[in-house]
Amino acid sequence: NARQIKNNPTLRTKFMSTTSAPTTHTILLLLLFLIFNFAFSTPSDADYAVRELSTLSDSDIYETLSLSSIVSSSTTQGSFHTITKMQLELSSPHFKSKAPSETFSVLVLTSLSNPEHKSFAIDKFPEMDPDAVEQFWIKKARRLRDEREDLHEELRSKASFVLETHSAYIQSAADFQGYDGRPLNTLSNAELLKIIDLSRGKGERAAVAKAVLNENYLLSSKKFREASLEDLLNMRDDKKVDPIR
Repeated sequence: NARQIKNNPTLRTKFMSTTSAPTTHTILLLLLFLIFNFAFSTPSDADYAVRELSTLSDSDIYETLSLSSIVSSSTTQGSFHTITKMQLELSSPHFKSKAPSETFSVLVLTSLSNPEHKSFAIDKFPEMDPDAVEQFWIKKARRLRDEREDLHEELRSKASFVLETHSAYIQSAADFQGYDGRPLNTLSNAELLKIIDLSRGKGERAAVAKAVLNENYLLSSKKFREASLEDLLNMRDDKKVDPIR
């Protein structure tokens, strides 16, 4: 009883150790949980939020945002998501306030069924210096212009190569023969298609047959555009006009 414990030093020491141990143990577990949660869960959510935020400006100025620190963080579990609430200190040299960093409230939702699926919300979007935004717009416009010019040059180069190859095939069409010995440039579209089909579209003869077929199609298309109604009726049954015949 209480009197025996009070009068017996051995019992008193044992009682104090048994009653204080669970409290110390609980505190240690709580600290470990908080450290683990903060060290492993929060930074990934914070990095995700900053990474997604950096893509949300038309001028690309948000790409200058970086994570300075996690001011505070708490995590709760909902029915379908793990919810991480954070106060993030973000840095950028282009804040409208001229401050080197600003603090924002961010919410990250992580799907319980698929942790790879995340979404985030922010209380307010960072306000950037208008002059800096304009400079970023100019840089982006110049970059897009250069990319467009490079693409056009690549297309021009490919088109030139295709036209040169096509012309070379058309010029050599008389030197290639069909299965009956006639030159490819004298065959009907149906006969050209048969050569392409039997050769499975491979080989130089098939390539020349394709070029002749394409040339026939282009010429027939031009005739259709320029033809009168009477000419169209006359061409209706011409096998050289329709590439599928």
